[in-house]
Amino acid sequence: MSAILDRDMAEKAVRITGMAFTGMLGENFLNRNALHVVVLDPSKYFGSCQFEQAVLYEESFEKSRGWERPFDEFARDKALISWRTGMDTHLVQQRFPHLYNEGDITFGGGVSRDGIVVGVSGRPMVF
Repeated sequence: MSAILDRDMAEKAVRITGMAFTGMLGENFLNRNALHVVVLDPSKYFGSCQFEQAVLYEESFEKSRGWERPFDEFARDKALISWRTGMDTHLVQQRFPHLYNEGDITFGGGVSRDGIVVGVSGRPMVF
């Protein structure tokens, strides 16, 4: 596990994001009540372990209200693509579609920044 980005730090960052999301819901600013965030352990490199072992932290927001799609699965899939390619999923979608594997999700929402990989689903790309 990373000496800097540990599970506790990832959880705090995701919870802050969740508070902003919940606040926007309360103000009727959003048209969808779904958010799932996955953070991968930056010390786990693609191919060194199974994806599930690389997940440092993940959390769903508003799942109890009923989601119209499996946004948790989508977020994991986006994180996997960013982990595998080392790129944001919108870059894979727009500039490097030849890097998609059979069955990959083709939406943006996965990011890779300096070895930190996060997958998010449920929100429009604007956020």
